[in-house]
Parts: sequence; structure tokens; C-alpha cells
Amino acid sequence: MAEIKEKAAQAEVIKWFGPVLTALRQLDGSGKPKEVEDIVAKNENVSSEVLSASLKNGNLRFSNQVAWARQYLVWEGLIKNDVYGLWELSADGYETYLDEVEARKIFLKWVGIHQKKNKLREIENEKDELPDDIIEPFNPKDIDITVETRSLDSIINRIKHGEIDLNTYFQRKGDLWSDSNMSRLIESILIRFPLPAFYFDATDDDNWLIVDGLQRLSAIKKFVLNTDADFVKGNYDDDDIEHNRHKPLKLTGLEYLSDYNGKIYSDLPANMQRRIKEAQITTYLVKPGTPEDVVYSVFYRINTGGLMLNAQEIRHALNQHGKGPKYLELLSDSEIFSKTVKISDKRMQNRELALRYLAFRLYEYKQYKPSMVRFLNKVMKEINYISNDKLQILKDDLERSLKICNQLFGDNAFSKSIAFSDYKSTLNRALFEIWTVTLSNLSAIQIDNLTKNKQKIVNEFKDLILDSDFDKSISISTTGHPQVLYRFERIEELVNKYTA
Repeated sequence: MAEIKEKAAQAEVIKWFGPVLTALRQLDGSGKPKEVEDIVAKNENVSSEVLSASLKNGNLRFSNQVAWARQYLVWEGLIKNDVYGLWELSADGYETYLDEVEARKIFLKWVGIHQKKNKLREIENEKDELPDDIIEPFNPKDIDITVETRSLDSIINRIKHGEIDLNTYFQRKGDLWSDSNMSRLIESILIRFPLPAFYFDATDDDNWLIVDGLQRLSAIKKFVLNTDADFVKGNYDDDDIEHNRHKPLKLTGLEYLSDYNGKIYSDLPANMQRRIKEAQITTYLVKPGTPEDVVYSVFYRINTGGLMLNAQEIRHALNQHGKGPKYLELLSDSEIFSKTVKISDKRMQNRELALRYLAFRLYEYKQYKPSMVRFLNKVMKEINYISNDKLQILKDDLERSLKICNQLFGDNAFSKSIAFSDYKSTLNRALFEIWTVTLSNLSAIQIDNLTKNKQKIVNEFKDLILDSDFDKSISISTTGHPQVLYRFERIEELVNKYTA
């Protein structure tokens, strides 16, 4: 029944593809969504009953279907996506007339593309243990966090001269805020709304690290500095990611200053440019001498933006000039890692997995002491002091482990789905740790013995997943010492049984 309903919903979207293009041609190529909907409804003799039908969320079903039809046509390049609140035909769109057969081909094409993108596996939730308890003693007098009021221009100049590094993970993967969200921030500055405070680690005065406010600074940089030829010169690259980093922000979706929609910074009148630069902001600066554990705690506690940093993003930010970030990227970007560990890199989940492998390779699991967050923080910093030869060995061992896991478990590697045919293939971090670390310590002969007993290994692993004690160790309070000890010991017993 659910499949029938889904197919019916798809058919309802597909049938509006051609009518939307026709309506836009009647509007001389562009129109507002309501104008397009009205013409489609008139041309297709849509009944009042259909026009008034609502979805569960209260939105009109017809409007929703037409909007989705338009989105597929945008992906196909038949409708432009340049101006907020205006639908406009592309040159190809003017010349394209779709029947339902052609519309279905477009629909299926883009469904396939997005299914491929979304095939990345989800990761099971594991609540981070935030290290609010700072164990190592320190003198409270050493904590030096000052508050200063500065002009936004002084911060912009720091960015321009490389004294606030925005070339972090977030910018290399594209801005996390949409253009409309960034535009609303700029509008807030222009109408003199006060901005939330910015927090910086200023222990190095020549290179501030952002504790809170990265997305706001990214938006300001994209609007103000990406129109500065001297700033962009030498950095620009034609690939999509670099282009996104350096293209200027065009204002869109402004609520109060709608006349500025579509404008970049250089289009603004001088008084409005000055208003941005003279805007006063509050900055909190963590000064030199503040203990490192306290700096980490500040990152965890003072993280109030709309998209909070997770533990690995914080580690990346605090160690971005060491070996750690690039090494973890190297581990998680390998072909076998991407093939076996199909999870998104958007929030550094893949890099945290690589770090967990590294942590339990460097420290035997029996030495582990909670919390996991502090344990991984420690190892992230220690990567700086590991020789390049040792790092290469660790990388090679991880890739070998992943190949074995792929041979043994296929698409069910690191997931409880191996024991449940109807279980969603969701990656379990604890299983990733124990399998990659345990297998990385095996000799070539042991690996050969293991793979010869593939079916026995798989069957006994399934039994382990079904064992309530083992399931608790990988599912509940997974970062506790007893849980870590128990799950490693059980997998070691299983592997040793077939490698001795």
C-alpha cells in the first residue's frame, strides 16, 4: 500500500513538469510562484477540490507538487535558480516542451542521482561526553578571557591579512549557511541590529582561532572580501569547491531592504558599505597562558550558534596547524575507506572514525580511561609527535583491515544489520574500532586463516550481535571502560579462534 501511494505521489509531481514550462512561457519567461501556479491551474482545469487539498503540515498539496516540479526542472537546467522568489526559464527551457514520458525520464534521472548521493550510510548516535570536568589542576588566575568592543572593519582586516584563518574544514567543504541565511545576517548589520558576541582563541595574536562565530564570519567574508580582487587574486581555482569559496555573495531574500536583493557588496552605496565596516561587535578573547584543557572546555561550552560544532570539528579547529587534520583526511579519503565506510564527511564523522582507530592502535584498549572525548583529544595532539614512517605504517594497516572487513562482511561491515535482515545498515562506531584495530594487528598467515573461515566468522559474529551483553557494550554507554574492555575481548576471542 505504501509503495502504491509513493508511485501515485510521484505521478502527481511529474504531470506538472510540462505545464510549469508552458506557464513560464506565457509569462514571457519569468514569474512569481503564485503566478505560475494560477496559470497551471487554469491551463490544466484543476478543480477547486484539488486546489484546496492540504498536506499534513497544512501546506497546499497542489502548491507543493508544482514547487517540486519546478525543482526537478532547475536540476535539469530548464529553469534558472538565480533570483529568490522568481521562477525564470533558461534558454533551454524556452525551447523544451515535455510530455509525460519525457518528464518521467527527467524525474527518474534525478531520483537516481540523489539516491546515489544519499547512499552514504548513517552513523549510530553516540552521545559525546563533554569534558566539563577538568581533571588536571590549574590555577584559576591563569585563565585570561577578556571582552573587547571592536569595529567589524578590524575583524575584516584580520581576515584579509590571514590573521583569522577561515581556510578550515568548513570553507573547504563549502559554507554551511545558505545564501539566504547569510543575506539575512548582512541585512541585520545594515539595519543596525546587534550581533551575538564572537569568541576567539587569541593565544597566538597573529593567528586567532574561532570558538564561536565561524558561520557569521564566513558570511561577512563572502560578502565584503570576495568582491576584493586583491584578496581573491592568487587563491581562485576553477573547480566547484574553490569557486564556491571565492564567489561573492549576492543578497537574496531580504526582508526589510528588498531593493538590495541581487546586489553584491560593491553595488551598495558608500554609506551602506561604511555602515558594515563601522558596526560595533563584542569579542571575547582567550589570552595566552590559559590552560589547554580550559581552552577545550571553552570550545565545548561557548558553542551557541545555530549549527553547533561537534567534538571532531573542535579538535580540527584547535589542531589545524599540526599534522592531525591532514593525516586524518588522508586516512578517511582513501579508496578502500570510502568503499567500506560509506558515511558522509560533512561533519567529519569519517575523520573521527579514523582517529578512533588510531587511538586504540597507539594505546591498547586495556589502557583506555574515559572520557572518550578526552582520550581522542589527547591522541589528536600526539599525532604531531609521531614519525612519518610510523604514520605510514598505521595507514597501511588500516587499509589492510578495511579490505579484510569488506571481504568478510561486505555492505554490513561495522553494522548490526549483519544479524538482522530488516535492520537499517547504520554504522556503529564501536564495531568500527574493534574490527579495524583487531585485524590491523594480524600477520599475513593469520589473515589467510581468517578469510578461509569466512562463513564461520560471519555466523559467530551474528551470534555475538544477538548476545544481549555484547549488544549493550556496542549500543549503551559505549565509551565506559567496562564496555570497551568487554567488546574488544569478545572480538579478540572470536578472531583468535580462527587464526591460531
